[in-house]
Formats: sequence, C-alpha cells, structure tokens
Amino acid sequence: MVMLMLMVPLSTLITEGSHKTALEEESTANLSSTSSSTSVEVDVYRKDIEWKSISSVPYGYGHWCGVSIDNFAYCWGGGNIAYGQIGTGYIPTESIQLPYLVQNMPNNASVSNISTGQYHTCALLTDDNVSCWGRAKQGTLGVNLSNYDINYPSPQAILDFGNGRKAVQIESGSSASCALLDDGNVSCWGDNTYGVIGSGTVDNKYYTPQQVDLLAAIKSCKNSDGYLSCMCDT
Repeated sequence: MVMLMLMVPLSTLITEGSHKTALEEESTANLSSTSSSTSVEVDVYRKDIEWKSISSVPYGYGHWCGVSIDNFAYCWGGGNIAYGQIGTGYIPTESIQLPYLVQNMPNNASVSNISTGQYHTCALLTDDNVSCWGRAKQGTLGVNLSNYDINYPSPQAILDFGNGRKAVQIESGSSASCALLDDGNVSCWGDNTYGVIGSGTVDNKYYTPQQVDLLAAIKSCKNSDGYLSCMCDT
C-alpha cells in the first residue's frame, strides 16, 4: 500500500471560528468521509437544519455549502457570488446570509456530499452521479455547454465519466475538481494551467472529466493539508 499525492488544492471542512462544529477531535475527522453519517451542529443561524458535512472555499473566497442529515444541499456566503456558485437559481446581487436550499438536482436526486471551489460548487448525489453549478468559463462544471461565457446558478446535467462509471468521492480546488470513481480511477476537470488535471500536459482547460493516468487503482482519498492524497495498491 502506497500513498499517491495529487497536488490539487481542495475545499476544507469548517473547523474553527464562528462556524466551529460541536464535535471535537476524532469526530471532526469523520466529516471528510463521503460515507460518514455523523451529524454535526454548525452555528449558521438555521437551527432547523442538522448538518452532516460542511465545505468551505479555501483562501477566503467567500461561500460555504453543507449537506443536511436528510441529504439536502445548502449554500450561503458573501464576497463575489455573482457567478452562481450559491445555487440560488438566479444571480444574487447581495450576499446570501442564511443557508439557501439548492434545488433542481438532476433526476431529483438527493445529495450525499458537496465540495466548493472558488467560483463553482459540485455535489455528489445519492445515485453516485455528480452535478456542478457556478462559473463555467474554466470548465469547472464538467459538462458540455452551449455557452461557457455565462454563469449557471442551478445544478447542471450529470457528468459523464465514461463506461457507466459512478463517483464515490469528489473534491474541488480553486478552479478544478476531481472525482474518485467506483473502479478506483480518478477523473478531473477544469483549469489545467498548472497541470492539476493530471493529464500529463499543461493545457488551458478541460470542459469534461479527464481520466488521470494512474499506475494503480485508487482505494480512497482524503484532504490532507489542502491537497488530495490517495491510497492505492501497487
């Protein structure tokens, strides 16, 4: 068993400040797992919501998202949210100060996990598909669109990973995202200026998922110090 490091900055779970979870130590670590059923309480002034997981944008870009224990996605935040990353169904002109229910998921699926980028958000659905919304220009939504110069404030069509593959985990960086698939492979999409897609090249962007050329099947991935670390068999 070896550790493979994919150097992709990731979204981080809320662990401190006014959004500190009620759970501590080992329980907090459990939040990074998409299969975790541990519920947490987060002080975001919606006492009617019991949270399962929370994701925030690294480097203070300004929006947060979470999944409730009944598998609904909520997002909120301020700063530059004009790209539709909150998922309100419209482009907000002011900050969304309370968790906003993201609606119209593909196939009316529920949400098992959520991951936030700088100007986009992706959700892992309970049917193991992935849907994203927000800024499309850098390919961060992972699907073919008729216009990449506009923003999409509602969940878009599910991503096609090829050969009927499904996702078991998702993680987002600033302008790119990756999914761990059910066959142990990893697919990534978005801005590849610095080679974060793992295609072996440094290209501008990838609008649809690209399979990372791995030496072995990935078994699990986690957020480790802001990067995606994956365990695989040699």
